[in-house]
Amino acid sequence: RLEPEMIVDLGDGSTYISADVFADSGVDIPTKWGKVPGTDALGMGGLGVGSDPADVTSIAEAAEKVDDLGTTEFHGEKVHHFQATIPFAEAMAANPDVADQFDQLGVEMPTELVYDLYVADGNELRGVSFGFDLMGQKLTVEMVFSAYNDIEPIVLPDPSDVTETDLPDM
Repeated sequence: RLEPEMIVDLGDGSTYISADVFADSGVDIPTKWGKVPGTDALGMGGLGVGSDPADVTSIAEAAEKVDDLGTTEFHGEKVHHFQATIPFAEAMAANPDVADQFDQLGVEMPTELVYDLYVADGNELRGVSFGFDLMGQKLTVEMVFSAYNDIEPIVLPDPSDVTETDLPDM
């Protein structure tokens, strides 16, 4: 199971991605981190998440339906669980470059994406997850939000631990 680590640097408009993501891509990353241009390097905006994942507005606006699944525990906190279903084409409309890459692959894509949304008291988003099959593999994305109104400094990787590259074509 691959659990990539990413750091987005809005200052220079790039994303640092843990080198294990590149393992089977043919891209040689001899350091701990690969640095790629752009702040949506893995196309998350194209999957309906938007540039601010803590703002679920983009998901809610695109949803064909939203189901209230009641309360549950999420990472040790009691939260409200919702499922939002959006058409896959709608998610891809937000990022045509990602849609083009999927088209080039010639693979069948799902007709919809189902997002699980976990919301704490005060309407603070605690988590978003979704998944779908891609080329025989299950792609699952989970984002966990643990701090609001608490600014912790983001530490960028040491330059000696970074290889600048572009993402490989899919």
